[in-house]
Order: sequence, then structure tokens, then C-alpha cells
Amino acid sequence: LAALEATEARHAETVARLRESEIRYRQLVENVNSVILRMDPRGNITFVNRFACSFFGYPEDDLLGKNVVGTIVPEVDGAGLDLVEEIRNICEHPERHQNHENENMHRDGGRVWVAWTNKGLFDQNGELAEILCIGNDLTGRKHFEEALQASERNYREIFNSTMNAIFVHEIPSGRIVDVNQTALDML
Repeated sequence: LAALEATEARHAETVARLRESEIRYRQLVENVNSVILRMDPRGNITFVNRFACSFFGYPEDDLLGKNVVGTIVPEVDGAGLDLVEEIRNICEHPERHQNHENENMHRDGGRVWVAWTNKGLFDQNGELAEILCIGNDLTGRKHFEEALQASERNYREIFNSTMNAIFVHEIPSGRIVDVNQTALDML
């Protein structure tokens, strides 16, 4: 009887520690400022954290069981890239897409860029069961990069179309690092 009671006590202690661990894990997943979701090998969402729901503008029930394409991923991105095929590739070979960036969309149709870390989760037979996807918003960085590229194009256009010869040189060495077409034509 004493052995049975000791076994039951150890079992109760193990269950209590397991519950405590699960609570800590859930708090971590629910309170991190990153999108955390799991999807099955067909791209259907099997788990989504609170931040993801808030970020994409969906209640959890509107995402669970739905495919990422058509909910948080558009079929085609702004540059014309087929994201249906891209998601299919991620689902088939998550190891090839461990670090990945793509355009996503909010519930209202607004577009955002997300940097994803993808990890295949396998069952006891070694078969791919789910893909764990952790995402962080890159939209601000992407907008900055686009503005910088537009500024560079504008500068280049002015630099190359002016009627004045322009030489750009390094101050310490005096070495010429750029010259416009007008200067080349004059020389």
C-alpha cells in the first residue's frame, strides 16, 4: 500500500510539474511580440498565437483550419510572385525555407512584409506533421528600402541629365569615384 501511495504521489507531482511547464510555455507563446503559427503540410493553420490574430486582424476561429493562402498570404504578391506555389514549396521542403521573407496581408487587405523562420515538425515515424512558423514584421524596413531606392533613382536621373559636368571624388585622396555623362562628353 505504501508503494502504491508513493507512486501516486510521484505521479501527481509529475502531473503538477507538467501543468506548470505548460502554463509557462503558453504564457511565453501568447505574450511574445512575434507571429507564431503552425500549419499542416497542406498549409492549413493548426495553431496561431494571440499576437498573430491581432497583427493580421482575425479572431482565432477565423484562422484555425483555414489555409494561409487567402487568409494571411495573398495568392500573388505586389511584384506578381505566385505565393500559392511558394507556400506549397515551404510546406513540402521547410528546411529549404528556414529563413524566408514574403508579402502577407491583413484581414482588411492591407499588405505587410514578414520575415519568417520555418521549422518542420515530424511525427514519430519521421513524417512531416506540421511546420512551425515564427514571423516578425518587416514592413517599416521594406518601406525604408523602397524610399531609399527611389531616392537613388532620382539622384541618378538628376546626376546623369544635368548639363553641368559633375565629378565626385574622395576628399583625402582626390580619386574620382563617379562622373556624369556630360563630363565624359566634354572630355
